[in-house]
Amino acid sequence: VPNEKGLLTFLFNDFLLFSTIKTLSNNWQSQLFEPKSSLQSKNSRLPLLLANVIAANEIPNDQLNFFLLGRKLMKNYYF
Repeated sequence: VPNEKGLLTFLFNDFLLFSTIKTLSNNWQSQLFEPKSSLQSKNSRLPLLLANVIAANEIPNDQLNFFLLGRKLMKNYYF
């Protein structure tokens, strides 16, 4: 993510949403799901529909690394 901003990923029932926080503060994590928060985020890319995504382990012995293959998008997303 450019400018050292953190990438946030939200998993919904049918899509993944990627966004970044517009202005990072020290306590943005505690404000993330507060109803009266002034935290603003910006979508960093188009949402990925889960119907078009395959999740697979890159290294079978390592459970922390995985990547997403977009079937219709023909792009690999590594996390």
